[in-house]
Amino acid sequence: MRGTLNRFSVVCRLTLGLAAVGLPVCGTANDEVETVVMAEEAACPPTTGMLPTADCPPRFVFGADYLLLRPSFSNSTALYQATAVGGQSIALTPLNYDFGYASGVRGFIGYNFSDDTLGRFSYLGIDAATSVAGTATGNYVGGNGTAYIGPFYTEAVPPTASITSTSNVSLDLYDLELARRFEIDTETDGAARWDTAGSAGIRFMDSSVSTTVDNYCPLCPNYLVTTNRIFQGVGPRLAIQGRRYLGPARRWSAFATGGAALLVGSFSNDATRFTKVVNLLETQSVGGTLVVPNFDIALGTSWQWGPRTSISAGWMLMFFGNLGYSETIDTNGINQGAVATSVPLTNSSLTYDGAFFRLTHMF
Repeated sequence: MRGTLNRFSVVCRLTLGLAAVGLPVCGTANDEVETVVMAEEAACPPTTGMLPTADCPPRFVFGADYLLLRPSFSNSTALYQATAVGGQSIALTPLNYDFGYASGVRGFIGYNFSDDTLGRFSYLGIDAATSVAGTATGNYVGGNGTAYIGPFYTEAVPPTASITSTSNVSLDLYDLELARRFEIDTETDGAARWDTAGSAGIRFMDSSVSTTVDNYCPLCPNYLVTTNRIFQGVGPRLAIQGRRYLGPARRWSAFATGGAALLVGSFSNDATRFTKVVNLLETQSVGGTLVVPNFDIALGTSWQWGPRTSISAGWMLMFFGNLGYSETIDTNGINQGAVATSVPLTNSSLTYDGAFFRLTHMF
């Protein structure tokens, strides 16, 4: 059997549309532009070092991503700092949660129904945590000092009183999608220079945002406040990707991916306020239906390591709007001399940004 490399093989792989999503991106790999003679009985795929012929049957594709992402909220206030100088209070200064980059994973497995059509299931999971603390100094009530206030009327006003606010974010995404590749432009030898791929599918999201506020005061009540906001939703998702092949062998390529989903589901918001020493526990729960718009983008580059194996890396961003909110538990007892305000725990949107590194293989 005689095959030519100028036909190139299409190695379909799913590219994450933001390291969370993916499109099947078919990359062509061409070692040389010359005719290669293969034995009539050669297996499909051919031996190592040779590109599979165009008439090879559909195959499975699987891959894994290592994610290094940083979550951030549009409203990320953890505490307020209040300063009194000369008997006058200065405006409150917000202290925000500052999440660092956290490790996550994304795995996928798919099936190539043809050279240009792919079905795929993928999972993405990542957890992150951060904390903000403040300790009162001086004599805020007397007119010179620094005090701190937190959610649910927690406060640190007398000297050595403190507040520590910790936030934990957990995200799990499940995608089931069908993607199709289209060539846009080709070289004179028939190899693709540009191609695009589109996908349609369903996304399921399971997220949790929990907060723990530990309040210590030597001469006043101490509080431990916890909140847990959970959202579970599902909805349609569309994505599109463009790719440019680089170099005479087309082993390198650059790609850009964008996707959007509309997730509808239920949310619950549970909060507790535990007053230490007197062991007083107050609880509050709210819930209902929530609509979460979601979009993501990814920019990256790929290297066709072998006929069926590729390595990719790039930057991605995921956005989730209207993620949820937390109500303040109102209590009658506010400490004497307290700052007359409290921090509402409201999170209107959640964004992840960072790097991804991917290994993809077909068999």
